[in-house]
Parts: sequence; C-alpha cells; structure tokens
Amino acid sequence: MAYLIKKAPSLTRTELLARPMPSITHPRFKQEMIPALWDAAVKYGIDPVGMVAQAAHETGWGNYPGNAVPEQHNTCGLKWHDSWRMQIIDYPEEGDHMLSHAAFANWRTGAEAHAQHLLGYMGIKLPAWQVNVDPRYSLALANAELTGGATEWSELGGHRRWAPNDQYGFNIEHIITQLINGQGI
Repeated sequence: MAYLIKKAPSLTRTELLARPMPSITHPRFKQEMIPALWDAAVKYGIDPVGMVAQAAHETGWGNYPGNAVPEQHNTCGLKWHDSWRMQIIDYPEEGDHMLSHAAFANWRTGAEAHAQHLLGYMGIKLPAWQVNVDPRYSLALANAELTGGATEWSELGGHRRWAPNDQYGFNIEHIITQLINGQGI
C-alpha cells in the first residue's frame, strides 16, 4: 500500500538518484525530469518517489515510446481537456496521438501540472494563490467529487480514474516498491 500524500518522501532525492534504473532509462529522465518531478511533488505534499514511478511508467523512463514527444515536457501522459484541444485542432478525443497530449514550456511546468492533476484525483483543491497549469484539473477534481478521492497509487486505475486499466495503479506501486527497495527494475 503506497499513499499519494506522505509527511516525508519515501527516499531522499540522493537515494532515489542512486537507485538502479532500467538500462533503457534515457539520460533526460534522471538529469531533467526527476529534479522537476521531485520539486513539484514536495511542493504539493505528494510522495516524489510515486510521481517519479508514474512518470517512468507513462514515459517509458523518459524515452516516450508512445505518441507524446519529449518536447512536450509532459511527465505523465496528461491530455488536453477536449474543449481546449478542439480550439487548437479538430481531432477526436479517442485514440492516442501527439496532439491529444498537453504540452508545457519546460519540465518544471509539466511536473507542476502532473502534481496538480494528482491533487485533483485526490479531491484536493488548489490554494487560491496557486496558478493552475493542469488543463484537466477541474475534470479530475469533479471526478473525485463523484467517485471519492484517491488516497493510494493503486486507486488511480479503473473506471473514472487516471487510467481505465484496473492494474494501472498497482503497476505504479510495483515500480515504487522496486525503487524503495533498490531492486533492479
């Protein structure tokens, strides 16, 4: 059981960066993405090890094997809200193509949107002073109000959650466990 919100990170940043990662890990993952993910997670009280694990799962350890590209600085496969996207280009929401994925100016903003999206799924409202950079935050928050907010990574999978695959959150928890235990992934 791995909780989204923790009083202290499961590992220090130094410990995390020293952990073995798959040989396929792209250098940008450790050098650029992890620092941005770590800072955003700590800012919002989310376990940074979990955000790194989710980013690893979503981006293929920074390789972007799907239709999103690294230049989008999207650490979690976050898609545009349909009404926003339709103002840019007329593509159906279904399917996975590059223009369905949100794009951010840099890794810091992409990680910030990632953290805000997790808060939305937990049912946590952003402070009034905080600028919302997540294009689907209001949808995630509304979802949490309907279904109950997630408290564990395992709860992000399934109907009306981050991913429709019931195993999605458990896959992230598996990566979290391997990182914490220093096991090769």
